[in-house]
Amino acid sequence: MAYEQYSLDGGHKARRRFGLSKWRVVTVVLLILIGAVLIAHFVTHRSQHVASANASALASQDTSAAVPNPKPDTAAQAAIRSADVSKLVTDFYNQYIAVASKMSSQAARGKIVQQYGTSKLLAYYSPANGSYPVDPIMCVSAVPSKIKVMSVNANTYSADGKISESYSSGPLIVNFTVVKQSGTLKIDSISCNPPLVANPS
Repeated sequence: MAYEQYSLDGGHKARRRFGLSKWRVVTVVLLILIGAVLIAHFVTHRSQHVASANASALASQDTSAAVPNPKPDTAAQAAIRSADVSKLVTDFYNQYIAVASKMSSQAARGKIVQQYGTSKLLAYYSPANGSYPVDPIMCVSAVPSKIKVMSVNANTYSADGKISESYSSGPLIVNFTVVKQSGTLKIDSISCNPPLVANPS
């Protein structure tokens, strides 16, 4: 009987050890599974982070490629063309002569000067302390039958040239300069030959 009791106790202990071993195995398996889940989550999160960073970099490159750098004002930097200068001066004189032929006032003529000229030309046309013996734009008191631009020397920011005014007594040569202001051509000066001098008022 003692032997049987020993055998029964031994079997009970063996079964208990087997049960403990089984739980250890289950615990280890669970830990392995939890570790695998955590590793998978980390790898997935890392992959998404890298993909998001790459997508942002590509989007930034696409945006920089799609939006070009702003270009400078080409109208302000382009060289003055002789044809544009000729047209400006011709239009100015034709309008001025049309107003002058109607015996319009100096103020009416001054509006044409202000439209086509710089502040420098307007100051020349209307001197603060004096007046000219003849018209400072046509350089004589008479009105020419026509005008013609004879020559233009142009560069990037300015141009100069000569016009011919036609009279019955012969042509009269007048010098002019043109400048570019904010991309727009303006007549800057008109010079009679000999130059006019305003008489004190």
